[in-house]
Amino acid sequence: TVTAHGYTICAVNLNSITQVIRLVERKSKTPGTRSGLAAWLGVPRQRVCDWLKERRVPKADHVLKLMAFIEDPGVIETHKKAPRARTRRSAK
Repeated sequence: TVTAHGYTICAVNLNSITQVIRLVERKSKTPGTRSGLAAWLGVPRQRVCDWLKERRVPKADHVLKLMAFIEDPGVIETHKKAPRARTRRSAK
């Protein structure tokens, strides 16, 4: 813990964030889950992919929401997009 300018800041262990990301990766294998997760978090889908590929580190508020997702993946159900129906172009 560090105190700076009157604020107490807790040191974040990057190994803990990595563990959270690994658990999210396991829970988000179903199609549409990552896009629903991104919508629920209010971030672009690419951002979630960047976190899972360890190209970026999520902010603290996103880590907390990711932990809520791990506990109950159903929290994103209202944000999941329905799979698109595949259509075939007809020959003219």
